[in-house]
Amino acid sequence: MNVNLLKEGKADFREFWTRSGDRIIRVLVAGIKGKNGEYIGTLEIVEDLTDILKDPEGILKKIVVL
Repeated sequence: MNVNLLKEGKADFREFWTRSGDRIIRVLVAGIKGKNGEYIGTLEIVEDLTDILKDPEGILKKIVVL
């Protein structure tokens, strides 16, 4: 994943999927900008989506609207 795209403002975020053992992982990487639009850092969110992908109906039953 090329973080330079985020630093240069050519992308707001990048997403990729991978496996870790038998788990299915989604990674979102976003550039964080200051008040003047300058790049100040990177936020990375890592989600294990294995259970959702294996049993989407079961997950839908657990959804609570806030």
